[in-house]
Amino acid sequence: NSVLSQTYSNIEIIVVDDGSTDGTKKVADYYLGKNQIVYLRQDNKGLSGARNAGIKIAKGEYLALLDADDLFHPTKIEKQFLFIENNQDCDFCYCDVNFFIDGKPDKILKSRYKYYSGNVFEHLLKANFINPSTLFFRKQTFDKFGAFDESFKGAEDLEYYLRVSLKGAKFCFINEPLFLSRIRKSGNLQSNQVLMQSSILKIFEDIKLKLSPENIKKYHLENVINKRKLKLALAYLMNGDKKSCRNILKETPIPDTFKLIIYLLSILPKFISKSFINKLIIAKRNFLYR
Repeated sequence: NSVLSQTYSNIEIIVVDDGSTDGTKKVADYYLGKNQIVYLRQDNKGLSGARNAGIKIAKGEYLALLDADDLFHPTKIEKQFLFIENNQDCDFCYCDVNFFIDGKPDKILKSRYKYYSGNVFEHLLKANFINPSTLFFRKQTFDKFGAFDESFKGAEDLEYYLRVSLKGAKFCFINEPLFLSRIRKSGNLQSNQVLMQSSILKIFEDIKLKLSPENIKKYHLENVINKRKLKLALAYLMNGDKKSCRNILKETPIPDTFKLIIYLLSILPKFISKSFINKLIIAKRNFLYR
C-alpha cells in the first residue's frame, strides 16, 4: 500500500514470495490484476536470492527495494528519482530513516546513526548504517557492480555495500526520513544472532584477504575483526553454547577485562547470562532509537 501511494506513479511492483508459508499469495491475490504488480514465487533462497530474482525481471530503469513489514514515505520514489537524475555521479542513493515499534505506529523514533556520502567503505567497517530499503539506484549500476551474494544468509546487505565500495561505488545520502522501519517488540534478541555475527565476521575476514598490509593497518581491520569475534562469543553464550564462546575468547586478543566478564557469564546458569545479555541489547537499542 505504501508503494501504491507514491506521488511518482510510473512504478512496477514486483512481489517476490521467497518460499513463504504465511499466506503471502493470498494477500498478493487481492492486488494482482488491479495494479501493475508482478508476483514471483520461488523456493526459499534468503534475502539475497529474493532481491536478485526481483531485480532480474524488473523492466524499469531504476530500482528500489522494500523488505516485508516496512513502509515508504509517499514522496520517497519521487524525491530519490529527482536527486539521482540531478546527480549523475551517484551510484546508490539512500535516505534517512524513521522507526516505529510494531503495534505503536504513531510513536516515531529516530536513530543515532551517522550517515555518510561518497566512498563509505571505512565507515561501514564501524557500523552498517544503510538500510537496504532506503536504496534507489539505476539497474545498469547493479549490473555494473554485480548481484547480492546468495551464499550469505545474514548481513548480505553489508557484504554488498563493502564489496561495491571497494570497487569505487559512490553512495549519496538524502538527509530526509523517507522510509519507516518497523521494530519488532521482541527485538529479535536471540534468533539468528550466531548466524548474523558469524556472517559479519566472515565478511571482514574475506575483506582482509583482499587488502594490502598497508590498508589493513590503515583501516584498523585487526581490531574490527577482534570486536566481531567478541560479539560472536556473546551470541554463542546467548544460545547456551559455552564451549564455542570460550574457544573464541582463547584465540582472540581482546582486553582481559572483557574476557573476564564473558568468562564469568559463561559460568553462570544459562537463564541468568541470557537475561543479562538481553538487557544489554535492549539498553543499546533504547539508546540507539530515541
